[in-house]
Amino acid sequence: MVDGFRFPIDCKVFLAYATAVGDAFKLWDAADFWVADEKTHSRSCIDVSDVKADLNFVSFRLNSEISRISISGFDPKRRLEVKVRYQEVSDGADIEDN
Repeated sequence: MVDGFRFPIDCKVFLAYATAVGDAFKLWDAADFWVADEKTHSRSCIDVSDVKADLNFVSFRLNSEISRISISGFDPKRRLEVKVRYQEVSDGADIEDN
């Protein structure tokens, strides 16, 4: 257990480039990026399972406190916004970070 968390933890990460006006996630467009394109957005994982990517989100399971996932290939000249939803598998407590 890490600081009140029990593993495994199911996660869903939403990605979008920041916008000057409006909700970046609602304004995401496939022309910006498609995170499932592994040629452009390569992934590196440690102790992560059930990785699924589509459109502007990635879902996966963190199996332990050493679990890590990294996704590269985003435009370095644009600010990337990230929204995370996660749920402890053991008790079903759903937690959302806006």
